[in-house]
Amino acid sequence: MKLKFESWVENANSINDEAKSLFVESIVCYKAGACRASLLLSYLAFTTCLKHRFLNGDKPIIFPQGEWDEYLKKVRNEDKWESTIFDLTQLKEVPNQDKSIKKSPVFTISDSLRDEIKYWKDRRNECAHNKDSLILEAHVEVFWAFLQSNLGKITIEGGMDSLIQKIEKHYDVNFTPKGRDVTPLINEIESAVPKGELLEFWKKLFPIIDPTFPDFFWDETILNFLDLLLQKTSASVINSFYDFLKSDNKILVNVLSERPRFIIELGFSAEEIRNFWKVKIQDVSGGIDIYANLVRNNMIPNAEIDEANSHLVTTIRLYVSDMENHLTLVKCGFSNVLREYLLLNCQNKDFNWMNKKSLLIYGYLKFNGIDSEWLVVINKVFAREYYPFRLLDRLDSLINENPSIKKDWLDIAKAENVDISDPILKILVHQ
Repeated sequence: MKLKFESWVENANSINDEAKSLFVESIVCYKAGACRASLLLSYLAFTTCLKHRFLNGDKPIIFPQGEWDEYLKKVRNEDKWESTIFDLTQLKEVPNQDKSIKKSPVFTISDSLRDEIKYWKDRRNECAHNKDSLILEAHVEVFWAFLQSNLGKITIEGGMDSLIQKIEKHYDVNFTPKGRDVTPLINEIESAVPKGELLEFWKKLFPIIDPTFPDFFWDETILNFLDLLLQKTSASVINSFYDFLKSDNKILVNVLSERPRFIIELGFSAEEIRNFWKVKIQDVSGGIDIYANLVRNNMIPNAEIDEANSHLVTTIRLYVSDMENHLTLVKCGFSNVLREYLLLNCQNKDFNWMNKKSLLIYGYLKFNGIDSEWLVVINKVFAREYYPFRLLDRLDSLINENPSIKKDWLDIAKAENVDISDPILKILVHQ
């Protein structure tokens, strides 16, 4: 049976091959009941990973070059490298008298994390020197849990900044082939970014994935990243992402325009939900899909549905994008309210209003079809001297894409003995 830690080692993008091999040996020892050997090899794998990061990292800006070079020599010495790596983890920031930074640490980590590393170094020594201390499976498992939680944070640049750089390289075709799976990097978020820094992480992350963020949020690269994020990572990371969305209305609107279903996960209060459909939804291009999600998930009280229906028919620009949402709107009465609103205003408003509502009329007829009342109203509209040309183009597309609507149109006109206006007749005949 594969251990959870075993899978983590296999999928961890931040562990170099040499360290992975040592982790594999430590897992073999653990399964065989050799706990001292397992813990010792696990610690060796841990320091090997940090050694790789140090040798491949850049010197912190505020760090003496001579001292850095001396550490490089020691880390390259096979008799000194392990103790030197430990010493590097214990280096702290050195301040000047005015509290400015005199020297940066090599590994940007918290003091509590330094203390934990020291604790495990002492356990490593107990294993290596065969001391009387008892080393159990629990010691190995706790150390592995420590690594899963913290290894991603122990970097020269700092956990969050290091991960940001790796994601930036992932989306740079000069370093990474387009289409490579980003899941291993998403899996690092929880361990590399402290909870208190997640909001800042999201702010830095998305402009790297797509420089047009947040003005444009329909780039498939970001949307694919979001879909994987919500599938692969932990609830705490996901919830922090939702908090990030709620913190900026522009970002929230752009995301919901592309992923309406997110609305049900955001944890909005009843007051926030009402404010959303009453005010904010008009800024979302797919607002009616969001409304359908809210209704379907019982997030709008039944007593407010009629009010919401009457309000939204005057603000939306598009009809729903799929059959599931259409059926939801039929069930809650929205489609009937929209029908009456459109039929009334098509008779009373000028062609400018109908041009503005052309996509909404197109979407409504696409899902609801044509009937005699609609046929009569549309004929009157296009019998006028000045008719809505944009709406005519939408009806042309509708009939072209849906042969059944053309048949219904002609059948109803014949059955009801209704004359078809010339612009519509040309479309029907042309089709």
